[in-house]
Amino acid sequence: MPKFASICLKLGMLLLLASVPLWATKVCAAQEGPASEWPQALNSTAVSPVLKALPAIKLDSPQISLGRQVFYLPADDSLSLKQALGSDGWQAYAGDIVNFGYTDTQYWLAFRLQSVPADAARLLAIGYPLLDRVDVHILSEHGSLQMRLGDQLPFKERPVSHRQFLVPLAPSASPVMVVIRVASVSSMQVPMAIITEQALLEQDQQAQVGQGIYSGIMLAMLFYNLFLYCSIRDSNYLFYVASVICVALVQATLRGYSYQFLWPDSPLIQHYHMPVIVSFSGAFVAFFSIGFWGSSETVHSFSGLQASSRSRQLFDGMPEHV
Repeated sequence: MPKFASICLKLGMLLLLASVPLWATKVCAAQEGPASEWPQALNSTAVSPVLKALPAIKLDSPQISLGRQVFYLPADDSLSLKQALGSDGWQAYAGDIVNFGYTDTQYWLAFRLQSVPADAARLLAIGYPLLDRVDVHILSEHGSLQMRLGDQLPFKERPVSHRQFLVPLAPSASPVMVVIRVASVSSMQVPMAIITEQALLEQDQQAQVGQGIYSGIMLAMLFYNLFLYCSIRDSNYLFYVASVICVALVQATLRGYSYQFLWPDSPLIQHYHMPVIVSFSGAFVAFFSIGFWGSSETVHSFSGLQASSRSRQLFDGMPEHV
C-alpha cells in the first residue's frame, strides 16, 4: 500500500510538471492577443465599407506622393482609432497635396499600400514640420504599430532624427493600411510621400545646397547692413538687420531646421516662437520703412521725382503744335 501511494504521488507530480507548459502557453497567448486585435478588426464588419474599398497603392518607384489616394475623416479629440475605423464619414481627398488650411478640426487620414517591397528601405515622409500632433498607426495582418510625432514632443523622440516627420515602413508582402491622426493650431497641411532612403538622401543634398545659398545671401545682407550701421550710425540699418534675422528664422522654421538645431529640447519655444518672430519681423520692417522714408533727404528726393513726373505728364498732355 505505501508503494502504491508512492507511485500515485510520482504520477501526480509528473502530470503537474507536464501541465506547466500548457499554462505558460495560455498565458502567452493571452498576452499576445492585443497585437492581433487590429488585423482582425480590419476584416470585421466594424470597419467602414469605405475603408475596405480603399484603392491599393503600388510602390513601384522610389517616391510616390500621396494626395488623391488618401481618404479623410473630420473628428474631435474624443474619437478613438476603433471609432474612426468604423465611421461612415470617410471621404476621398480631391487634391494632390492634403491641405485643410487653418482649422481647429482634427483629421484622420487613411490610405492602403498593396505591399511594402523589401528591395529598399522605405519611409513615410510628412513634409510640414509645424504640425503639433501626428499619430501614425500602421495596420497589417502581422499586427499594429503606433508612432507619435509632432512638434509638441522633443526632437530626440522622433523615430528618425530628421527635420521632416519620417516613419520607417517594415517590408510586407501583404497589404498594409496606414491611418494618421493630425491636429495642429498652425496650417493643417499634410504633404505626404512614400520614399526610399536613397531618394530621400538625394533630395536632402539638393535642399541643403539651396538652403546654404539662401543662408549665405542672408548673412551677406546682415553683415553688410551691420557694417553700414557701424560706419554711419543710422539706426534704420539696425532695424533692417533685425528684420533679416527674423525672416531667416521664419524660413528655417518652415523647413524644420530651427527645431532640429536651435531648440530641439524645447517644444514650448517651437510651439510659440513662430507668431512672435513673424510679428517682430513685420514691426522691424515697418520701423525701417518709416525711418527710411521719413528722412528729410529721402522725402526731398521723392518730392523731386514726383514734381518731375508731374511736369512730364503736363508736357505729354500738350499738343504737338501750339
